[in-house]
Amino acid sequence: MPVKETIMKFQFLTNSRRVAQTCAAVLLAVLVAYGAAGRAFKKSPPGLQPADTGWKTAEDLKVRAGLSQTKVVQGSDGLIYLQVDLEAPDGVKTGSSRKPTDFVIVLDRSGSMADDRKMDYAKKAIDSLINQLREGDRFALVDFDSIVETPVPLTEATSGAKDRFRSALRSIDPRGGTNLGGGLVKGIDEMRAGGRAVGHAQRLVLLSDGLANEGITGQTELNQIAARAVSGEFAISTIGVGLDFNESLMSSLADYGTGNYTFLENLASLDKVLAQEFYGASQVLASDLRVELDLSSGIAVTDASGYPVDREGSKFIVRPGHLYQGQRKTLFVSLKLPTGSTYTKSLGQASVSYRIQDRFHTVPLFGEEMKVACLPPERREDAIASIVPGTFKEAWTQNNYGKLLKDNAERVKSGDRAGALGGISAFKSKLEEAYAASPAPEMKKQLDELGRLEGEVNDAFTGPDQDMKAKRLSKGYQYQGIQQQRKSN
Repeated sequence: MPVKETIMKFQFLTNSRRVAQTCAAVLLAVLVAYGAAGRAFKKSPPGLQPADTGWKTAEDLKVRAGLSQTKVVQGSDGLIYLQVDLEAPDGVKTGSSRKPTDFVIVLDRSGSMADDRKMDYAKKAIDSLINQLREGDRFALVDFDSIVETPVPLTEATSGAKDRFRSALRSIDPRGGTNLGGGLVKGIDEMRAGGRAVGHAQRLVLLSDGLANEGITGQTELNQIAARAVSGEFAISTIGVGLDFNESLMSSLADYGTGNYTFLENLASLDKVLAQEFYGASQVLASDLRVELDLSSGIAVTDASGYPVDREGSKFIVRPGHLYQGQRKTLFVSLKLPTGSTYTKSLGQASVSYRIQDRFHTVPLFGEEMKVACLPPERREDAIASIVPGTFKEAWTQNNYGKLLKDNAERVKSGDRAGALGGISAFKSKLEEAYAASPAPEMKKQLDELGRLEGEVNDAFTGPDQDMKAKRLSKGYQYQGIQQQRKSN
């Protein structure tokens, strides 16, 4: 090869190498700068810590807490969401495959139970449950109309006793009014009078199709009665049947009784619901769950996935019921931060306490390390950058959407068509703002679904059967809203 050509090729290679090195250097500089910018974008301002505590484990229960965002803007509504995850692993040793169970059914036998064969279905479902009882289990049946009776006191389910249970069940027919409070009190007393046998699970189920119109009728007083079950270490679940019961009362009684609420328009599947309650009672791993929040001055709890929120001094107390083996339960605590001035401060402290096999445990959720801030309006982008996409999305598509359904249940129930449509419109505007701040496909899908809700509300207030349609929609929204707010798997 000629010398001149060789020199030219060498120079070309040398120059190419220099160009490549220069490009690599530029690319590296860009990547470093991008990384630094990304870290600066994601980095919290001085004094703020990550918004997720990570999983903490104590006595077979895992807990975690995370904020939807750590910063709000001065003059805004100040709402952020604390997601609390509670998880009970599978395979935890709690004894036999099914514990002996004390099961008390409080049955409404008012005159309306004759409609649509509701009493026939109820008796058939209870008879099916009796067949599943085995020796060691104990069973009681309380019924109520204008008066309260106990056809079956709490009794061990021997073969002979089960025959007596069935005989007593067959004798119950619809009659009279609805002394629901009296039936509830008697059922609780029956469970407590039987004492708690060592190693037994306990559950009380209240079934009613009507309104409490005799005896104790106030919802506050009835809730307080249900709350007695918490100190008595057993849960109260409620089943509302038909379209004429008070869904607000029945769901509230289950909340205060730390049990489950079920809505059945007809009773064809009642046997399955009773079986779930019966077998579920013996699968409880952690009972008496209690989330305690001692928040910094000015920070308030406005909601907790619809669970009752109590105050004990400066502390907010939420009781989300029980946790079953292998179950993961999520609740969203809505927090309102003060926005009158700018600040950076600790959110406060929080813990979860619970009972496993008569031993109480407490797990700290977070302490002074979790900070929140209120920024001036010109730093709105910094507040948006603090959003945790997953938690933020879940708070809107689960908790807030569920709350809309429950609020609209009350509006439809009271005949407030304009209020129900206005509630949907207001929620849509807020969801659009949330979607713009942190887009997620689930949020877009929910925005598209709001048109369907408007159609349902309009349909419920039209036609000759609008009264029945409104009742059905109200009860459906109440039940769906509760399920939506309380994510569990």
